[in-house]
Amino acid sequence: MDYFSKAVVILVGRIGNVEPKETKSGKKLANLSIAITDSEKVDGEYKQTTMWTRVVAFGNIVDTIIKHGKGSLVTIVGSLRERKWQDKDGKTNYTTEVILRDYTLIKKGGETATYEAPVGNEEVGPEDGDLPF
Repeated sequence: MDYFSKAVVILVGRIGNVEPKETKSGKKLANLSIAITDSEKVDGEYKQTTMWTRVVAFGNIVDTIIKHGKGSLVTIVGSLRERKWQDKDGKTNYTTEVILRDYTLIKKGGETATYEAPVGNEEVGPEDGDLPF
């Protein structure tokens, strides 16, 4: 029997750096970072810590992310992917990233606007052979 499993990730944080790129065939993608800030009580005082998470977006949603820009509060829904590559010195590197599926901008006052990536990222996907990384 075949079993199917998937790591679904939901992040709420602020957009950090956005690096728009194109595949060799001219399809849009962007690497972006999401700052997730949490607070916990340490020695009677609250301390904030920020974790940066790498997210990859494909298709026309890249333009929307760029338009909203750095510092925007968003909810990201995606799937987890681990990737490995060799650098110019032959060293193997690994990274874990979230492949964006849904993106919700959280506006002041609690209003939201939801944007969906192409279903299954058909426009460009993580398996696309012409990714620039």
